[in-house]
Amino acid sequence: MKDFIAIALGEAAGNRLSARAIGSALLNRLDAVKSNLNDPNWMAASIHSKGFGGTVKGNYQILRHPNRYEYKMVMSMTMDQIRASKLPYIVGALEAYDNRAIMDYSKGAISWSASPPPGVRGTDSNFQ
Repeated sequence: MKDFIAIALGEAAGNRLSARAIGSALLNRLDAVKSNLNDPNWMAASIHSKGFGGTVKGNYQILRHPNRYEYKMVMSMTMDQIRASKLPYIVGALEAYDNRAIMDYSKGAISWSASPPPGVRGTDSNFQ
């Protein structure tokens, strides 16, 4: 669970709604391959469920730098401290986990580290 929260917040750049959407996308990927956070290989399953390829460390920015503040902070917290946190990106990651059945995608889906569609200019590799 701590790794899930760290990945969602690490990819969300401190934004609650982004952490919620990224957390939800991770959970949806796991559902697609009939996996869950109890699977010791859930991170790899989340990558390969959509055929993205690559490695866990390569695909999840926060895990490339395990000494980054956010990752170290989450890993040093107890689950009670995480649950009590008011930090927006932790709140967002928990919202994704706790409220996954009622996520609202009516304003669009989220994708990160995606390439722009042909003929569309993106400002960087994180075109959305």
